[in-house]
Amino acid sequence: MGKIRRGAVLAALAALLAVSESASGAGRPGDAEIADWVEEAIAGDPRVSGDAIEVGTREGIVTLSGSVATLAGRRYAVLAAQKILGVLGVTDQLEIEAPLRSDSDVAADVRWRI
Repeated sequence: MGKIRRGAVLAALAALLAVSESASGAGRPGDAEIADWVEEAIAGDPRVSGDAIEVGTREGIVTLSGSVATLAGRRYAVLAAQKILGVLGVTDQLEIEAPLRSDSDVAADVRWRI
């Protein structure tokens, strides 16, 4: 995403936050409650190894940081967070740290899949 487009998205999010705060006020769950729900959703998803994922929430924007083993796990963690009531957006700062494998192990997988 380009700098101009990213700036426009951030401006739109800021405007949305301002409108939602004045309109909904106390109707939105608190940040601590949202963070707890997101942590539970990630922990309950078998496609995500959530042990190394940290969840932070500020004004309904959830930040996921830490590491996951696969690209798919990263995507599922973001999807789990987006489904939570009160989440206005998700900032994905997750890193993928795949386990190291030996050459013979990789070669065996290649042979098996061919």
